[in-house]
Amino acid sequence: MTSSTLDHPHHRSTKSPITLKRIQNIIEYLTFEVFRYSARGLYEMHKFMFTMLLALKIDMQSGKVKHQELQTLIKGQSVPAIIVCIPHVRM
Repeated sequence: MTSSTLDHPHHRSTKSPITLKRIQNIIEYLTFEVFRYSARGLYEMHKFMFTMLLALKIDMQSGKVKHQELQTLIKGQSVPAIIVCIPHVRM
């Protein structure tokens, strides 16, 4: 990653007179730049997985996705197995 990308994010991100919004804009800018730089080094088959995991992590940090929901997505919903016993019939 070039040093200019991280040196002056406040100059490159969207301007706002509201301080909290300005900070959010800088965070979003830096997140995208790190994503873009990281994705450059990935094989095509891994880019989607990286993008999905990063988006899920961001949504977890912001409270939009709960940890249990992520676990369900990764592992699937565990449903008790129903075992049907069929009696063995001799002929």
